[in-house]
Amino acid sequence: MKNLFEIINVSGDDRIAFLQGQFTQNIELLSSSKVLFGALCSPKGRVFATCQLFATKQNIHIILPSQMTDLVIQRLNLYKLRANVFLERTNNTQSYCIQNQDDESTIQNNKYLDNFFIYHHLKKTNHMEIIIYGENHKPIIKNFDARLNNEQWRAARIANGIVDIVPEISEKYTPHMLNLDMLKGVSFNKGCYIGQEIVARTEYIGKVKRRAISYSLSTKITSRDEKLFLGEKSVAIDILSFSGNIMIALVNTSIANENLTYEGGVASPIS
Repeated sequence: MKNLFEIINVSGDDRIAFLQGQFTQNIELLSSSKVLFGALCSPKGRVFATCQLFATKQNIHIILPSQMTDLVIQRLNLYKLRANVFLERTNNTQSYCIQNQDDESTIQNNKYLDNFFIYHHLKKTNHMEIIIYGENHKPIIKNFDARLNNEQWRAARIANGIVDIVPEISEKYTPHMLNLDMLKGVSFNKGCYIGQEIVARTEYIGKVKRRAISYSLSTKITSRDEKLFLGEKSVAIDILSFSGNIMIALVNTSIANENLTYEGGVASPIS
C-alpha cells in the first residue's frame, strides 16, 4: 500500500528562523511529542500546501501528502538563498492509521516501532495516525490488525475536518477557508511569514464567508464537479476532497448546517 504521506527533514543552523518565515505555524512551538498543523501560503495569502510539523533535536520534520513533497521542496529552495538549511525527503517514511484501541503507553512501548515515530489522534472518529520516520525501525507494524486502507484513512481525515492540499487545489483557498485557524495551524502573534498580512487581516477585520464543511454521503460521488442543491436551488460549492461516503467541501457559512442533495443522494453535515 502506497504511503499517503511523506516527510521532509529540514536541518541546518538556520532551520528555525528560515521556516518561521515560511509557515503559518509558530516553528518555535514544535517538539518531538506532538504534531502541529501548518501551511505554506502564497504572497496573496492562499494556501500552497497544508502539512503537519514536529521537531527532533537536529531536525524539523514536515509531514505532507506524497503528491506535494517535490513541490514543497522546490518552493522552499526558492526562498532558501544563503541560509544554512538543508532539505531532504525521508525515503523510508511509513505512515499508518489505526483504530484507537490502544492507549498511548501501549503505542509507545510497541516493540516494532523503536523510538522513531510520532502519532496524532483523530478525535472525532477515534483513530490514531502513526508516522514512522527513523533509519532503524522495523518495516511493518505487525500487530496492528485494525489498520485502515488509504480510502478509509482519507475518509477519517475528512470527517475530522482536515483538508489535505493536493496540486489540483493548491493556491486557491485561504487558511481560514480550510479551517486551519480552528485546527490551531495558524499563529497570529509570531511575526511575519509569506502571506501573513492577508491572513491576519482576515482574522482581525475580515469575515470568513466560506468554510470547509465535512459531509456524510448517502451514495458515493465520483468527481469534484458534482452539482449540489439546497432544495431545488443549485448552490455554489467547491468539493475539496472525497473518499468513500465522506466529502469535505467549501460552502457558504449561512448553509453550513443544511443537508444538500445531488443526483442520487443526500449530503449531511458532520457535526
